[in-house]
Amino acid sequence: MSNPSNPKNPWLEAGPFRYVPGYINGRRQPCMIVAVKPTPQLIKALSSENAELSNRLDSFFNWWNERLYATATAKTTQPGADWSSLANHLATGTTQVLRYLGLPLLDEVQVATPRAADEASQQWTSITLPLPHCEPGLVLDAWQLLVQVLSQTLQTKKLPEPLLRKQLDKLTEEKQHSISPLMLKAAYDLDLPVTPLKGIMTQFGHGRQSAWLEHTFTENSANLSVRIARNKSDTAIRLRQMCLPVAPHHEVANVNEALQAAQALGYPVVVKPVALDGGVGVAANLANQQEVRAAYAIAQKQSPRVLIEKHVAGRDYRLTVLDGEMIWAVERIPAGVVGDGQHSIEQLIAKENLTDQRRPGLQQTLKPLAINSEARQLLQSSNLQPQSVPAKGQFVALRRTANVANGGRPKVVTEQVHPDNAALAIRATQALRLDLTGVDLIIPDISRSWREPGNHGVVCEINAQPDLGSTTAAHLYPMVLKKRVKGSGRIPIIALLGAPSDELTTQVVAALQAQGLQSIGWSGHNRAGINDVTLSTNGKTFAHSMMLLTDQSVDALVLNVYDDELLKRGLPTDKIDWLVLAGSKLTSPQLLQPLTSMMLGATRNLALLKESNLQPQGLEQALPTHLKLQTLSTAEFLSTLP
Repeated sequence: MSNPSNPKNPWLEAGPFRYVPGYINGRRQPCMIVAVKPTPQLIKALSSENAELSNRLDSFFNWWNERLYATATAKTTQPGADWSSLANHLATGTTQVLRYLGLPLLDEVQVATPRAADEASQQWTSITLPLPHCEPGLVLDAWQLLVQVLSQTLQTKKLPEPLLRKQLDKLTEEKQHSISPLMLKAAYDLDLPVTPLKGIMTQFGHGRQSAWLEHTFTENSANLSVRIARNKSDTAIRLRQMCLPVAPHHEVANVNEALQAAQALGYPVVVKPVALDGGVGVAANLANQQEVRAAYAIAQKQSPRVLIEKHVAGRDYRLTVLDGEMIWAVERIPAGVVGDGQHSIEQLIAKENLTDQRRPGLQQTLKPLAINSEARQLLQSSNLQPQSVPAKGQFVALRRTANVANGGRPKVVTEQVHPDNAALAIRATQALRLDLTGVDLIIPDISRSWREPGNHGVVCEINAQPDLGSTTAAHLYPMVLKKRVKGSGRIPIIALLGAPSDELTTQVVAALQAQGLQSIGWSGHNRAGINDVTLSTNGKTFAHSMMLLTDQSVDALVLNVYDDELLKRGLPTDKIDWLVLAGSKLTSPQLLQPLTSMMLGATRNLALLKESNLQPQGLEQALPTHLKLQTLSTAEFLSTLP
């Protein structure tokens, strides 16, 4: 465990913590084990049934639930009843932060308090928190946030609203460096193994069945193709080579060139950075030099290379293409509000931002609306102010572009897309030799062909790493995973506990090969390899297992367990096909029981080898309901594989 910096406070003492990267006790996600204990002052107040403290704790956790838009869970005791109750509220309150961030949790918290109440301030209370394959620091920061905010509340007797909001915004930003929660939930729903590699780069599946993704970049996303797609000028040149419709443009290096380009193209125009996605720095439908100057200044801060493009009138559509098929389409409606004849634009924005889709939290799928300089400019051009009351049904745009990242709203139009327009998106994707794209199409009517007079459209942009979205397209994430991960994503995994020698490993490898599996990874005493080739002689069981599970040539894994490392780091996989009690060759004979207990929850089949001479006491009574102990000879066990 590591010990965080812990400023002295009179109520709670946060203690050491430990990140468990593997799986323990049947848990389906890694975990973070934190420690905390109450100060004698808090224990005294709790034991004296201090009404003021009890009310303060009740108010705090009610406020906490409200600010995190959490559903209050039924509790048999109030947080101020005793230390055990408060510790459980601390654990649950931390998971509410993780849910607020949209992270899917598969496991419950576990709280272990000292048995005797008078020992609570002397011994650490251990809390096991689920870690949903994100950056470990995210869970630790969520825990420390709750301890910090509660401690401050107890000290000052005030609820620190600004502190909580600031820290939640910080955690939301921090979450961007972890795997997409929607992709993660899709993997969980498909029962795929998940292995974080670095940042958002993630392996789904094991060994030969696995695939790597970095959000929606896949192993099929060619580097050359991505580089072209991320450069709007190069993309347009390539699409013109393929005789596909794009708007005329000029790349400029300064504001004077921008004004000259706008004059040459003819107003209105669009200003956009050359190499940025997500609508960052893009301004559309600019009608004069003043607007171009202002837009260029913004775009130039984002990228030294800027495009001036002829504005094309039409609606903004995003067509998602996967493996030569258009699988989804939305119209992107610019950020704005619809008048009701009674409320001002400011009031309509505030009302819209209170909806589940806009407000931060688990159900948020859209960005909050805001009035910025672009919105004020648009309002002014329509003779409106933030205090104006628009007529009933009047749409008031707050952005020129329709990107969801800028507060836009998607509307599903998949069934209305004309076949010619779907073919245009597919051909544009193929022109860049990409597998998965979001093709942005500007066209008056998506239900009519882009070739029709009066309905000409252009390909505005091709996104090589499209955000599939959550408002309408959560179903696309499992679709992408099923297209990239082979089969169930799993390979046979056999764990041998206490095997007396490497002979059993050799026999299991041979039995798996006899069943048609070609490359069998194995991890033995301080060494590991594939088939008869030793790849490492310097490493522990967990590291060797991760090496083999992330090797795309491996068809199965034979894992030897002989020391206490997995008790500390957890199993390298959430599921084991066979746990074989093979003998007592462990670094300590006392390890047999805790190792067996820790692994049972992840085990599908359990065998006790007759040759092991083991007589595990009470094992059958401790088995999970899905497991039955099978006493087999080595030959009988080998005949059951894979």
